[in-house]
Order: sequence, then structure tokens, then C-alpha cells
Amino acid sequence: MHEVFVSEGEIYYRRSYDNGISWEITKRISLGGNGSNNHPSIVANIYNPNEAYSEMLRIVWQRKLDDYHYEIWDSYSTDIGTSWTMPAIVPGCSNVTVSYYQSNPGSGPGPTPVVGSYIVNPNYPSFLLVFADEEGLRYRFTNPPYFNWSIPLNDIVPGSDASSVTWFPSVANYNTQGSNVNLIYDDRFSHVYSQIYNSNGTWTNRVVVDWVGSYNRTSSIALDYSNNTLGVWSGWNGNNYIIRFRNGYSNGTWSHWCKEWSISGVNSLGPAITYYNKGVPYPYGIDILWYISPRNEIRQKKYYGTGDT
Repeated sequence: MHEVFVSEGEIYYRRSYDNGISWEITKRISLGGNGSNNHPSIVANIYNPNEAYSEMLRIVWQRKLDDYHYEIWDSYSTDIGTSWTMPAIVPGCSNVTVSYYQSNPGSGPGPTPVVGSYIVNPNYPSFLLVFADEEGLRYRFTNPPYFNWSIPLNDIVPGSDASSVTWFPSVANYNTQGSNVNLIYDDRFSHVYSQIYNSNGTWTNRVVVDWVGSYNRTSSIALDYSNNTLGVWSGWNGNNYIIRFRNGYSNGTWSHWCKEWSISGVNSLGPAITYYNKGVPYPYGIDILWYISPRNEIRQKKYYGTGDT
């Protein structure tokens, strides 16, 4: 297990070999000295399952310059987290400008960069970086066998352009040997959207994910073993924010399997979702966490393949 977190404005990494019972190699990844680093994202890519120590890790995060300007940083490890490259600013990301609604004055989080992985060449991992700015969502990719970031000719995610209220992108895939990365995000005041990035460098058209309510936002995505999408977000039901879930398909469309969970009198915010294989007889598992305000609680919801609990 690999974890990345923020402490006093610096980015730290640690790993566990015993399912999180104990942790080791806790180290600072950011250069330090400024205390303005935040919103890290980590991904692991096992790019050659037949070769020992072929798990490559990559971390991205943002560094605040002022309320409207950020840098996006990157570091990676080719030895399962034992050592890390010198942190560097992602190309074209030394002065990412965000809009009022994405910025601190507008109660926004900034660019919130996220990183995903996929395979083009089976001997080398590929990575996708997505982040928000005042013109929508932008992205970077790596082109094997190189690990440095490339800027596409048009680095705007199609459909997200000219949207200064876009925020909180989330990316995922189930198998690091897969050839695509799934993206989910929202425009803060309207809808939750999803798209797929393919290894040939193209994006699918975005589709609307949410089906009821308003102010559907802060979405999170996961994929199951068949590459079916699993989406979760927070939305307004007229009284308070609740958690909404929807299941989709591997082609980017969404099914009619929808769920809602609410707690009267409080707001349910910032959900995160993952899929896991529980083993026989019912291997299908979904785990969702979210935050409860003003109680300052973390809630959990699990689906076991036969019903939710």
C-alpha cells in the first residue's frame, strides 16, 4: 500500500507491506521551506508483472503562489518508493491561473492535479495528469520509454473548455495493464461529467453522470474488474447535501443503478470511492468514504455484492 499526504504544507509519502497495519519509509517529497504544498495524488503502475521491482510510483501536487496562481509539481520512484526523483515543476505549469470560483476567495481548491496510469508499451508505464485552470481542465501525458511529461498540441480536455467553474477532477483505472484512464469531474453549479482517455491520445465525448438534484459536485471515480465505472458525488436534495452513487459501463455510458445516502440535518461532503475484489463466493466490493459536517465525522458505506450495509 502506498500513501501520500500533507503535513504543515509539505508532501509526504509512506508505504506498508502488511495491509496498513504498520508503515515504513515515511519521507518528505516536496522540497520544503514554503509550506504552500497541497492536494497530492499518487498512482502505482506495475508495468512488467514478470519482473521483480517493476512497480513505478508517481506523485503530483500543487504549490500555491497566491489565491489565483499555482505551480504543479511532480516526482516519481522506480524502486517501489524507496527513493524518489528530485521534485520538478510539470512543463507549462509554473504559473497555473485559476478563476474566482476555483480560487480561495471563491471557496475553490485550486487546480487539484490528479495522476492516473495506463499501458502503451508493456515494458514501460505511461501516465496521465489532469488539472483545472480558468479555461477548463488541462492534461499532460508521458510517451514511453520516456518518463517526462509531454504537452499535447491542444491540452484542454475536450468539452471542458471555457469553463471557469470546473474543479475537482478524479481519475482511475482498475488494471494498470489497461489502455485507458477514466475521468470524472463537475462544473460546480450544474452537472457531473465523465470521459475516457485512450492510449492513442484521444478523449471520448463527455457525458452527464448525475440524474437528480442540484449542485452535484466533488465527484470521485473507480473501475471494477470489468472496467465498469463507479461514480460517487455530493449533491443538494433541497435540505442538505447527500451522497449519490451511479454505476456505469466500460464504454463510458451509465446504467440505471443509482443510490442515495443521507443523514438528516447534516451535510455529506467530499466522497471517495474504490473497488476491491473480496474473493469467493461474492468477490464484488465497493467502498465509499465521505465527510459529515458539522459533526466532523468520516462515514463509510460498503457494497458486498449481495446488498449494501
